[in-house]
Amino acid sequence: MLCKDQRMAIRAGAARTPVAAATPPLLSRRERGSGGEGLHHAVLGLAMLLALLGLSGCGGAGSTAGKLVTQKQLVGQLTIALEAPEKPPLLAEQDLVIVLTDRAGQPVDGAEVWLALVMPTMRHSPNEPDAVAAGPGRYKASVLFTMVGNWNVEIHATVRGQEYIATFHAPVA
Repeated sequence: MLCKDQRMAIRAGAARTPVAAATPPLLSRRERGSGGEGLHHAVLGLAMLLALLGLSGCGGAGSTAGKLVTQKQLVGQLTIALEAPEKPPLLAEQDLVIVLTDRAGQPVDGAEVWLALVMPTMRHSPNEPDAVAAGPGRYKASVLFTMVGNWNVEIHATVRGQEYIATFHAPVA
């Protein structure tokens, strides 16, 4: 056991002796790295993001984004059909085709047709594109879905002064 004087001497010596700073072991450049990994990873990440954004814009106007599906509704004496992508893409302008037929299955021409794109969970005004004639009983509207989620596509068709409305669903991913 140390006596009081020995303990005091040790304490006094420790106080006067500077503590050596911990020095890291010497590492080779390969072990240390060049220091540019962070920048390299950031540039690589940015390149991947730009590539994904570029690919998401492929297809252009009128793109159908995969398989087309046809939904139909009988409204009064008029059958309203919507031909649209099974999974409409986000932020890609595309054409939806509306087909109007009478009870006998004959095309209905001369109708005034417009759409109301409504996202039921949101409280914003609907997008309301007009459709143009595109053949016997066929009308085409260019649309753009601006948010991911479930959309209602309301088709408004006025035939000989009578308005018909059909609502279809479009899940946008």
